Amino acid sequence: MIAELVKTLYTEETGGQMGRAVGKFDKELVDSGFPEAEALKMSKDYLRTIISVASNLKDN
Repeated sequence: MIAELVKTLYTEETGGQMGRAVGKFDKELVDSGFPEAEALKMSKDYLRTIISVASNLKDN
């Protein structure tokens, strides 16, 4: 079951969805008044977290 979940995290479609989610997250931060540089840092951290979770699932 976990292997199937990990496979879905690494498809082209899922990559696109992740990109859109991170982009939306960044836009929402900026629209809420966060400075662009801070929003970008937070967005990068958000993406790293998603990748880390996926990697940890893959290793288990």
